[in-house]
Amino acid sequence: MTTGLPLSLRASWGLGGLGATSMLYLINLFVVFYLVRHVGMPAAIAGTLLAITRIYDAVIDPLIGTLSDRSQSRWGKRRPLMFAGALLSTAGCVAVFNLPSMNIGPALYVFALAALLLYCTGYSLFAIPYMAQGAEMTNDYAERATLMAWRTFFVYTAGIVITAGAPALIAALGGKKDAYALMSVAAAVVVGATMLWVVAATGKAPALSPGIGTSTPAASYRSALKNKPFLVILLVKMTLQLGTAFIGAAFLFFLSDVLRRGESALALFGLASNLVGVAAVPLWNRALRTIERRSLAIALFAALGLVNLSWLFAVPSEPQVFLLLRAVLSGALGSGSVLVAMAMLADTIEYDRLCSKEQRGGLFVGLFELMQTTSFVLGPLIVGFAFSAAGMISGDAGRGAQPQSAVDMTRYAVALVPAACQLLGIGLIMLYKLDADTLARLRDADRPQPAAGAPA
Repeated sequence: MTTGLPLSLRASWGLGGLGATSMLYLINLFVVFYLVRHVGMPAAIAGTLLAITRIYDAVIDPLIGTLSDRSQSRWGKRRPLMFAGALLSTAGCVAVFNLPSMNIGPALYVFALAALLLYCTGYSLFAIPYMAQGAEMTNDYAERATLMAWRTFFVYTAGIVITAGAPALIAALGGKKDAYALMSVAAAVVVGATMLWVVAATGKAPALSPGIGTSTPAASYRSALKNKPFLVILLVKMTLQLGTAFIGAAFLFFLSDVLRRGESALALFGLASNLVGVAAVPLWNRALRTIERRSLAIALFAALGLVNLSWLFAVPSEPQVFLLLRAVLSGALGSGSVLVAMAMLADTIEYDRLCSKEQRGGLFVGLFELMQTTSFVLGPLIVGFAFSAAGMISGDAGRGAQPQSAVDMTRYAVALVPAACQLLGIGLIMLYKLDADTLARLRDADRPQPAAGAPA
C-alpha cells in the first residue's frame, strides 16, 4: 500500500519510539530492582520516590503539551522542545543509575529524587511534542495506522535493546552496581542519538492541523475531557499500562526469587518477545485495514490476559521452552495492542480537530502521557509497598532467600494484577464508538461548500 508520506519521513519519525520507549523500559524494569537490590534502599522508599515523580509529571505533562501547541519558533512549534528533551533524557539516563556511594539516608534519597526528576523532565519534553507531531502529519485513516506501525516497530526494537540487551550487558559486566552504571551510559547513547535524529529529520514534516486555537488553557482542558472517545482511550491506556507496570517492577524479582533465574533469563525473554513483536507489526498493520479497531483491541486484550494468568503456574523446574512460549505470545499480542491503541489515540486527536477547529494535539498527548507515566510509576509504588508488607529482604541478602509471603506477592504482581487490568480494559473499550465512517462524515462536513451556481 502506497502512502502520501515519504518512507524516509515515516521511518525517521517512528525511530523516536525507540528512544522514548527505552526510557520507559529502563525506569519500569530496572529502577526499583536497582535501588532495592544494589543501592540497598528500602522498597517502600524507592516506591515513594517514584510516586513523587508521578506528582511532578501531573504538573508538567499537560503544560508541556499546551506549550508545544501554542509556541512558535523558526524551527517549528514542537522541535525545539524535542531537542531539549533529547539532551536532558541523555543526562537523566546516566544520572539515575550512577548514584553516589553514601550511607542509606535522606542525602541519598535527595540525590536519587533529583536524578529521577531530571529523567522525567527529559522524557516529557521529547515524548509529548513527538507524539503530537505524528498525530498531525496526516488525516488519512489508513495512513495514520501505517505511521503508528512504524512507531510500534521501533517500540519493540527498544524492547530488544533494553529488555534483552541491557540485562545481557549487566550480566556480562558482573551483575553488580557498577554494571548498572555502565549499562546506563550505553542506554543514554541510544536514547540521545535516536531522539536527535528525529529532531533533525522531521524539519519538513507536514502539519495538517488548523491554526492555534483561542480557547484558554482551562477551557481546553475541560473540552478535552468532554471528548468521550479520547477519555475512553485515556482510561484504557492507563489501565493496561498499570498491568504492564506491575509486571515490569516485579519481573526481575519473579525470575530471581520464584523461578530461581536472573538477568540472563530476562535477556532471553526480552529478546524473544520483542523479536516476535517487531515481526508481527506488519501483520497487525494489515489487520487494521480490514478489522474494526475496537474489535481487534478486545480480542488482543483477552488473549494477553490469559498469557498473564499463566504465570501463576510457573515453577523453577519447568522447561525453558515454557518461558520462550510466553515470550512469543506476549510479544505478538503486545505489539498489536500497542499499535491499535496508538492508532485510536491519533483518531481521537483528529476527531477533536474536526469538532473544535483548534490545534490541541499536544494537550491531548500530554494528558495521555500523564496517564501512561502515572501507571509506570503507580505500579512500582504499589509493588514497593506490597513487597515491604510481605517482608521482602533488601540488598544481596535477599537474593534467593525471600520469605514465602514475598514470593507469593511477586507471583500475584506478574499474574493476577495484569490479568485483571486486561479484563477491565475490555470493559472500558466497549464504550469506544469512534470509527472510520464517523471521521469521514466529519471531514465531509468540514470541507468548504461550493457557492451557489458554482460547479461542484
